[in-house]
Amino acid sequence: MQDHEVIERVKKGKADLFEILVRRYEGKLFALAWRMLHNRADAEDAVQEAFVKAYRSLKRFRGEAKFSTWLYRIAVNHILNRLRKASRLREADLDLERMPSILTPSDAARQKELEVAVARATDQLPPRQRAIFHMRYEEERSHAEIAEILGISEGAVKASYHHAVTKLRKSLKGFVPQGDKK
Repeated sequence: MQDHEVIERVKKGKADLFEILVRRYEGKLFALAWRMLHNRADAEDAVQEAFVKAYRSLKRFRGEAKFSTWLYRIAVNHILNRLRKASRLREADLDLERMPSILTPSDAARQKELEVAVARATDQLPPRQRAIFHMRYEEERSHAEIAEILGISEGAVKASYHHAVTKLRKSLKGFVPQGDKK
């Protein structure tokens, strides 16, 4: 069932069908919230609150944008508001993927060090740049879709993404894994 079909049925009183949309988008929204908030509980809360707001606002959804874009915009705005309220960014609670078993132990250690360095550098980006970087690089969303989600121009998205990449390159320029230092 397509999003618009589910939405129409929910609007007509079949509230339980909203669960289809939750299951369809909760993973992607959680990945974004996790990347922005660095805390599982906060990310879960942010996603839940975004879905609650979307459900309560569904009658006002006119379908001019894709539902996923509208939902992302709600979630991003909610996450950015949470970050604005925080007096400082929390330390990253890194949850890195397991390394492939074909790597030697020293290669795996260097790879993990690089992932930690990239995650820390990404954490230093301003919240909007971090969101744009995540949606563009990790989720491979188009500049146009990100612009629509954030309610900014496509040029602003491109500029923010460029600045984020430039900052990441600068942060990682001299990175040498500890095992490679002599």
